[in-house]
Amino acid sequence: VDKLLPNVKITSFWYQFYFDLKIFIRLLNTTKASFATSFHFENPLLRYGKAMTAGGLLALRPDKVNSKLREQEQQLSPEFAQFIWNLPDNPFLKFFDHLTLPAVALSKKYIVPSPSADVPEIRIWLISADPIPFVVPSSVHSILDSPIQQRTPVNTRSVNLNMSNRFYNNRNSQILSASSRQSGFNLQDLPVILHFHGGGFISMSPESHEVYLREWAEATKTLIVSVDYDKAPNHPWPIALNQCFYIYKWLLEGNLGFRPRTVTLAGDSAGGNLTAAITIRAITEGIQKPESCVMIYPAVNLTRSLTPSRIMNMNDPIVSYSFLMVCLTAYLPPNESATNPLISPLFAPDEVLAQFPVCYFIGAGYDPLLDDYVGMARRLMDVGVDVLFRVYEDLPHGFLNMPKLVFGARRAIQDVGLCLRHCSSK
Repeated sequence: VDKLLPNVKITSFWYQFYFDLKIFIRLLNTTKASFATSFHFENPLLRYGKAMTAGGLLALRPDKVNSKLREQEQQLSPEFAQFIWNLPDNPFLKFFDHLTLPAVALSKKYIVPSPSADVPEIRIWLISADPIPFVVPSSVHSILDSPIQQRTPVNTRSVNLNMSNRFYNNRNSQILSASSRQSGFNLQDLPVILHFHGGGFISMSPESHEVYLREWAEATKTLIVSVDYDKAPNHPWPIALNQCFYIYKWLLEGNLGFRPRTVTLAGDSAGGNLTAAITIRAITEGIQKPESCVMIYPAVNLTRSLTPSRIMNMNDPIVSYSFLMVCLTAYLPPNESATNPLISPLFAPDEVLAQFPVCYFIGAGYDPLLDDYVGMARRLMDVGVDVLFRVYEDLPHGFLNMPKLVFGARRAIQDVGLCLRHCSSK
């Protein structure tokens, strides 16, 4: 088939993209099949060792890969789905990934104390390409619980793997220190991008999304606050929503040490869902709306409906229908309707959608969720909201995390960065 149809799109089990992506898809499928053979080992050394051995054998037997994947899809568990999607947060992989990330002045994790019983403490990640002269309030502490002013900036190349919060400084500037205040710099003029990462509500973190967050920080020259919300199934809806909404209000109230000029919400996949849900909640509760919403392949419909894009991508290598159902089961409480607008923003009433700020939708041509966010974009346009919609036809769901693996993904990351710069400049 490769020789006869070198430039033709085909749809078959586990192979639904352009032939240009066949190496990436084969690598992904082999990785999943390898860990499917070793996941029963609780010892990490045995699990990874067996996976590496199995991977070498499976790479030579594509038929065995497909067979193992069929078996794994039929009995997909939340634990295995979490493990696979959390692989980017593996310390070994993160070490090599960070060596190639662009240097930024600030990349550090903090903990915001729990405001109430229904909102657990919240981890946030601050990212900025340039030094920003402000002091983090004493109520917000770093993950290592050390005075922020005493931390010495280090270069990206000398990262300590045991440190979960780091500075990356290529300008020899003091970070988050009162002594670094620049003449004429007014923090009230600083816009903020509040980011919610993807991962099906069950996996990943802001750190696994730094591969594009740092690019955005460089493009926008502003502060990015990424929320590391608690994951299902241990923390089902509405815990993640409550945490993200609290951080949104927390920023508006100036609790980071200043009141931002504007707040732009941005999120991919599950984070896109939270972006829309927080906007709905802000509208219905009568608080300040975000300046704009940037949603990248957002999961705005958490029902089990079979849309054309879900049917066409039923066996998607990245987001199969089985994986979607595992995520929905983990995230939704048993007695909660999936058509609740705070769960599935697609079903928000027109009078709420009409109050949305300008919205930017960035989609992927090979995405089971495509029809869902096309539908939401149409509903927003029908009620008079300004909407910009762009689809990268040759890219799969999750392309923001794949600049080194998927051709065209880096250009898409840069395009979204320009979009965010436009939003922040208003």
